[in-house]
Amino acid sequence: MRRRFRTTLLALAAVGLAAAACLWWLGFLSVPEGAASVPGPAASPAPLADADQRHPLYPALQLARKIESRIDRDIRDYSATLVKRERHKGEILEETLVVKIRHEPFSVYLGRLDAGGGKSAEGIYVQGKYNNKIVGHTTNFPGSLLGTVSVDPRGPIAMDRQHYPITEIGLLNLCRRIIEIVQADMGHGECEVTFADVEFDGRPATRVEVVHPVRREYFRFHLARVYVDRQRNIPLHYEAHDWPQQPGGEPELIESYTYRNIVLNPGFSDRDFDPKNPEYRFP
Repeated sequence: MRRRFRTTLLALAAVGLAAAACLWWLGFLSVPEGAASVPGPAASPAPLADADQRHPLYPALQLARKIESRIDRDIRDYSATLVKRERHKGEILEETLVVKIRHEPFSVYLGRLDAGGGKSAEGIYVQGKYNNKIVGHTTNFPGSLLGTVSVDPRGPIAMDRQHYPITEIGLLNLCRRIIEIVQADMGHGECEVTFADVEFDGRPATRVEVVHPVRREYFRFHLARVYVDRQRNIPLHYEAHDWPQQPGGEPELIESYTYRNIVLNPGFSDRDFDPKNPEYRFP
């Protein structure tokens, strides 16, 4: 009897560890209460006091500022499909997410899509709510055994195999990240910038391409491209590449983010960022 009881306990412990490992991978697991709170997305980078209008990046900075102002002024919320590709330890990891984003208060719903198009995990973050934690769950066994859990957005578990926290997701945050990078790069030369009118994902777009021919410790990338919807003045895609490992080789992808099926100002309410919403699958 004791042996059977001990075997049962070991089996339950094994399932619990497997569930924890699954949620570790998904990024949905609680962290200690002492973790720092997250106020929300970053503010707009301060303008350069002495921006050189002759710098090749100056037109790109002006465009990014124009788009940031348009989003901040005219867009309250939106839904989209986000295709995210990031390099981690030499491997490109790709995720497809259904997202709902509201700017005030900053709120995010995301559903991670599996290969069949179903949602394998869901997460919600609302600035100033849920103790500034992500509320999330997974539908996959054994992680589903733990039900709905909370995680610090900037904690080591949520950030496992992620370049950015959930507080930096979205079109406005992407614009501000681009502005930050462009302003930093304007302190240096060795930069080639080209603009082109193209079509991207069925939309008329402006492509901005930036190349740093020579590797320097202060440059974050060798090649970057941004695609901007010319009609709606919003970013559709951003990608950054590292220098080739071998001379004459192809640049290596660092990260890329593509927003598709964008619906602007659908009028989200608190219900859209509530785990109790019956449209979601939170246990």
